[in-house]
Amino acid sequence: MRRRKSKGWAYLRRGLCFVAAFLLLTAGSARAEKNDWAAGNYDFSAVQRVLILDLAGEDLPENIIERRKAEENYARFAKEKLGARVISLEEAARLMGPQIGIDVTALLASDRSKAAALIRTHAQVVADIWVEGRVETWEDDSYISPAHTEWEQRAYTRIIKDSEGKTLEETYYVTVPVTYPARRVWYSDIHVAFAVHEAKSGQLIMGREDDRQREGTNAQDGMFKRICKSFYSALGARIKG
Repeated sequence: MRRRKSKGWAYLRRGLCFVAAFLLLTAGSARAEKNDWAAGNYDFSAVQRVLILDLAGEDLPENIIERRKAEENYARFAKEKLGARVISLEEAARLMGPQIGIDVTALLASDRSKAAALIRTHAQVVADIWVEGRVETWEDDSYISPAHTEWEQRAYTRIIKDSEGKTLEETYYVTVPVTYPARRVWYSDIHVAFAVHEAKSGQLIMGREDDRQREGTNAQDGMFKRICKSFYSALGARIKG
């Protein structure tokens, strides 16, 4: 299997507690690795407004439909799990503009990246915390599974006679070696990082990295939904105490 070079946010990797879960699903082999960290001295229960920044990352799907679906799921699960606390960039621009004396809504329409940076800088005006999600990897890859032999049980039948001379059919089992040739195995790979910052100080207060692989191709959409649902559920649980 080709090893992916780490491209994640370095500051998220420091101090994260590593948890690995290896799953075997009916649809095929899957792997999930999750890194979590949260500041123990931050009072999440005091959070009233959560600013959700746009989904970012150089490895977002190249296909425009897949990209839009990812962006929609990222925002949808935030709203589903955090409810009325969520503030989008559009809402933040509308609320923030009069307070900082800049038409942020117009800037958002003309230069979204510049407006997002401005909103992030003044986030404390409209929110308690802000969240950014970044797609580090979204790809299909493959590896060669070498030829190998496995011992497997096979069922056979035979005709026997019981003690009274009656003919019966009996099933018996034999363990035999079965050789499988080398084959190419395709898998879908996705890696997403989330960072939660206190709006007032800009300090990182929560981080998560979620790395998943599933045998097959084009399985990232379903994995990404589960990743977003898991992250926003965890953040919501901290806020609700």
